[in-house]
Amino acid sequence: MPGEDGDIGESGQSPRQPPRRAHTWLYRHTAPLFVVLLALAAALALFLGLLHERAVLEQQAVQAAADYTQALAVFRTLYTEEVVAAVLPLGVEVTHDYAERPHAIPLPATLSMELGARISGSGGGSTRLYSPHPFPWRAETGGLVDAFDQEAWAYLTAHPTESFYRLEGDRIRYATADRMRAACVGCHNSHPDTPRSGWAEGDVRGVLEVSLPIISRGDAISGTWDLTVLLLLVLVPGLALSALAVIQARARKDALDVAQARADANEALEERNSELAAFASVLAHDLLTPLQSITLSSSMVREAAVGKLDPNDQRALELLERSSLRMGRLVDDLLEYSSVGASALTAVEVSLDQVLDEVIQDLSIGDEITRTTPLPTVMGSDTRLRQLVQNLVANAIKFAGDPPRVTVSAKRTGGRWEVAIADNGRGIAPDALEAIFAVFRRGPDVKDVEGTGIGLAVARKIVMQHGGHIWAESTPGEGATFRFTLPAAD
Repeated sequence: MPGEDGDIGESGQSPRQPPRRAHTWLYRHTAPLFVVLLALAAALALFLGLLHERAVLEQQAVQAAADYTQALAVFRTLYTEEVVAAVLPLGVEVTHDYAERPHAIPLPATLSMELGARISGSGGGSTRLYSPHPFPWRAETGGLVDAFDQEAWAYLTAHPTESFYRLEGDRIRYATADRMRAACVGCHNSHPDTPRSGWAEGDVRGVLEVSLPIISRGDAISGTWDLTVLLLLVLVPGLALSALAVIQARARKDALDVAQARADANEALEERNSELAAFASVLAHDLLTPLQSITLSSSMVREAAVGKLDPNDQRALELLERSSLRMGRLVDDLLEYSSVGASALTAVEVSLDQVLDEVIQDLSIGDEITRTTPLPTVMGSDTRLRQLVQNLVANAIKFAGDPPRVTVSAKRTGGRWEVAIADNGRGIAPDALEAIFAVFRRGPDVKDVEGTGIGLAVARKIVMQHGGHIWAESTPGEGATFRFTLPAAD
């Protein structure tokens, strides 16, 4: 009989059931939908990876341009303050047309332009020095010739301590302010052909621009993936199972394209590094030859004129000789810095205990070093890791206290080893702990210690090439500890 829960209602018919068509369709197509969602996720992940790769390439291009600019600026400053200043009292002429005059050397700006021309000729990049106030002999090339020049000049005159850059096609144009140095004020204000007078130290007198190539392959791939992802997001929800095979095939092809693009980018980077290393070698030779001539000539003049020169002339010759030797060391260090990373890394098992023993023998030290733990065996380049340990140990000995004490230890963290080299020296100011790893950057309180400021920059490049990390820890007055990580051999 019918009841409240019976199968027959008051009308004598079965109760109406809710529609189950949508539920049934979802149930039957769960697997294909899941595959489609996975394909979307993979496409999105690849797209985001390409965006990240493009951002990394841009960051590397900016860093490379900044390093190039800093190297040129430091070299020009050394040339101005230590070579030009030393030869002027001796009556040596410093002029833009030095090649046509006997016993003359180039102006600092002229030397910078010739370096720029040499860089441009090597195929790696170019440099320019320009301003709205060029000297007459540079009127055609030293003025503001395009919109970037004008915008860079306007920005850098308002923000002289910052940089101004732009990506144009497959190149980066990176500009910094060229500020008036104390040693140049008098010449610029008194020169008969000066386009402007009234210069003061620190005024922005021009713009130093470095133009370098960047890898542009990722840009084209990224644009293709923008369109691919958009089509997937719009069309995939309406695709039938018959289109699933096409989507999967396309995903496989795109993955292969991305892998090939990365391989091409790595090959291009290795080729560029090789070109830069070759250029650095040629440039070092071309710069060292005149420096050696200056050193030899000043030494011969000083020895031949013993007892004939007054004390001021004698000191000037000694200063010129010392300055030439220092610039020679600087060129050697720059060549060493540019060679790191110029070729692919061949990783082998390297015993850091054995490396430290060899470094101690090479530096003729022993009692100063204390090994508090055995050092590990890691994966890397034997030559580069020896250079890394030698730079850090030599740096620790240089800044250690009296008597010097340097401790070396290691500990394992996961698949990596962390090595620490600590000294008992004066320590490092907190605001300089990161800056000391940049090229030519030294702490403000170490001017009394000889060095070029490149050793720690080389150490950082070596550690980064091995996929590790390097940093410094210090409390002023209590010494400093340099730590770096490397992949374990097992």
